[in-house]
Order: sequence, then structure tokens, then C-alpha cells
Amino acid sequence: QTLPRTLSLGDDGLLRFEPAAELSALRGLHRRVTLPDLADREVEITGVAGAQLEVQFECKPDDNAETGIILRQGSTEVIICYDAAAGRLRCKACIERTAPFAPADGEPLSLRVFFDGSVVETFANRRICSTARIYPDDPGTMKVFVFARGGAAAVVVDVWKLETS
Repeated sequence: QTLPRTLSLGDDGLLRFEPAAELSALRGLHRRVTLPDLADREVEITGVAGAQLEVQFECKPDDNAETGIILRQGSTEVIICYDAAAGRLRCKACIERTAPFAPADGEPLSLRVFFDGSVVETFANRRICSTARIYPDDPGTMKVFVFARGGAAAVVVDVWKLETS
């Protein structure tokens, strides 16, 4: 029950994952927010909420920052974040999963997150892919937040409402 994806080999010989390019044809309502100095707070990306969303998040965090995305509806919350100090990616939905991860020198953190009712798929710098299930009361009102804790980050986030018909 995952999105169609493209697999390739990077210049370093390691496997790369990315959602199929055809998924961009589903993009509808769009909102872009640039936060040049997000520090120790979370910000709601207003104007786009729904049961099917795509979020592209790119940032350059401080060495000690934890930064990422929160999908929230009522008491349901999914946190997808990079902890620079620990060198790990964390996805917390019904259960928490972590993986060792760090962008290459000079490479920004790049997250692509797809939400479809109860499924959340995350692609991190094309090197890690994670799928989680959640059970929101009203998935049609899922909201997107971005945050930085313990440091600052320059963040650019794009959110699209996905059209399914």
C-alpha cells in the first residue's frame, strides 16, 4: 500500500528512492512558505489542509537543531524530523521509528511527505523511505506545521492538496 516509486543508483553506488514523477500531476492547491530563521518554535502552514497532501520540506539546520514537519488533526500527530546532533531521522506516528541519517556535507535536508487518509510516506534526501499508518478522526482536516528546536534552520516548505479525481 505504498506510492509508486523510482529506484536508482546514486553516484556513490547506493540505492536512491523517490516517488514516481507522475504523482506531481495530482497537485492542486499550493502554498509555499519561506522561513529564513526558524528557531525554537513551530509554524502552521495555513491555507492548505486536507485528506491528501504532499509536503516538500528543505532546510539547512544548525548542528544542534532538531527540525521537521508535523501533520496534526485533533489529537492525532505525526512528527517527521531530523536530529542533527544525534545524526538520525525520526518518524513518530502510532509508533516511533528512527534511522541513522545525515545529509552529505553541504547538502540540505530534503523531505517529501505524502499523506493519504491514513498512510504517511516519507522520503528523506532520496536515501531513506518510511511508511506509517495513522488513524485521525477527520483526515480531511489534516494540517501541516514545521518546526525547529534546540537551534535554528532556514526552511522552505511547499504544501499541495492532492486531487484524487
